[in-house]
Amino acid sequence: MLLLPLIMTSEALHVSFLGNSFTYFNDLPSCVVSACRAAGVGATAAEHTVGGEALSGHLENERARALLAAPADALVVQDNSVNPGRASEERFEESLRALDDIAERAAHVEHVVVYGSWGHRDGSVYEATRDAYPDFPTMQRRTEEGCEAYVNRLAARRPRGRVSLAPVGD
Repeated sequence: MLLLPLIMTSEALHVSFLGNSFTYFNDLPSCVVSACRAAGVGATAAEHTVGGEALSGHLENERARALLAAPADALVVQDNSVNPGRASEERFEESLRALDDIAERAAHVEHVVVYGSWGHRDGSVYEATRDAYPDFPTMQRRTEEGCEAYVNRLAARRPRGRVSLAPVGD
């Protein structure tokens, strides 16, 4: 688990989640809290998750901005699945600008985790991005590369703390 360094040095841990259905559908916040508690660490979670939402869209929401400003030990961020792979360069750049904003708003957070998205089983489910993502392997590869770029962008913008990638979908 990527939060292991925090778990090993904490008696209590608060994790915030900013994402969409890939985060809430399997109740990732509860899974993380349960894993922490199983390791003997008290844990709580807060989340702002909206189906299909992009990072830039979250930042337009007052509740999401409050979540980023609130005290937390870790922050898990997840973008809309088509954005990291650069199907639209404009949307990818919007996500990078959103990450800049997130880095500033969450500068107090010890560890930021980019929750890597994954390719759709048969390529993009969206007509507008099918040419860029014709199949799972293409979408997965491009998405992984984009998520790594997200980590690098956050790491360059954060004055302190850790940034890591939680790779999923392989």
